[in-house]
Amino acid sequence: MPNPILPRRSVRADVDPLKSYFWAYGGTGQSKDLYVATAAATVANTTDETTLAGSGEGSLTLAADFFTAGRALQIQMRGQLGDTGTPTLNVKVKLGATVICETTATALSGVTDVEWLLDVLLTCRSAGAAGSFIGGGLLDYDDGNEVSLSSGTPVTVDTTGSLALDVTATWGAADALNTITCQEMLVRLVDPNTSEAQNSGSPDLGRVSILTFPGTLVVSSNPLRIYNKTGATQTIREVFLAVGTAPTGAAVIVDIHKNGTTIFTDQGNRPQVAAGDNTGTTTTIDVASWADGEYLTAHIDQVGSTVAGADLVVHIIHSLR
Repeated sequence: MPNPILPRRSVRADVDPLKSYFWAYGGTGQSKDLYVATAAATVANTTDETTLAGSGEGSLTLAADFFTAGRALQIQMRGQLGDTGTPTLNVKVKLGATVICETTATALSGVTDVEWLLDVLLTCRSAGAAGSFIGGGLLDYDDGNEVSLSSGTPVTVDTTGSLALDVTATWGAADALNTITCQEMLVRLVDPNTSEAQNSGSPDLGRVSILTFPGTLVVSSNPLRIYNKTGATQTIREVFLAVGTAPTGAAVIVDIHKNGTTIFTDQGNRPQVAAGDNTGTTTTIDVASWADGEYLTAHIDQVGSTVAGADLVVHIIHSLR
């Protein structure tokens, strides 16, 4: 990790011995590109619904609470298409198991190894357990044949859990000549709730918020709150712990609360420093979304049974996506 710059803001840092800082490192902007395919994917000679997304850089799995009202995804794909002249093809854009928009089973003209392009916009109108999405776009092939994709009306999606984005193809008949290959795929985030600089394409390498527990550790809570004042929802990626004196006999276990409630719904995911170690971490964050105006606090739930451990620094790593 690069060295952090000077503290951007300090929250009641004059209160000793417990201190809290909000440090940033890397870029201050947000990359709009979430995923780029680096391998082709082909659907041929089958009637099974099959993904068109090849392996790539980034991720098509979106964290719990990733979506907020107004956030949109632009999906662009390109490849080659061929068919016998009689089949149908259905291309679907999905979040989890929910179809947001699709071509439906559409009859194609007989073509061989022609180019196709897909451009879809998927917009979150509201977030939550009954979130609302609308989506649509065009599938263009053989230089002028266009097939529309549309959800028609808003579709309900639960955004409180993680969601896998997928684009699938389903042929109406299995034939070796019925083939569609995706050579390139780009998924881009559009978020009007971030600044122009944040949407400029600069890499958001991450931010670190720090809470400290100087001295011998005891089961306790840090009274300081770290507020998200970035103007945008952050995603908590990791909680990293470091102690100056290692615990013995038992691990040091730390919990993080957001607005008074743990972010580790599964308490087994809490970060800990094992007996005899000086560091520990977790990247399994059950409630990863940290909205603007919400605050985090740190709590020591367990200390070493023989040597408690001392001088704990809690690093909360988060980013805009």
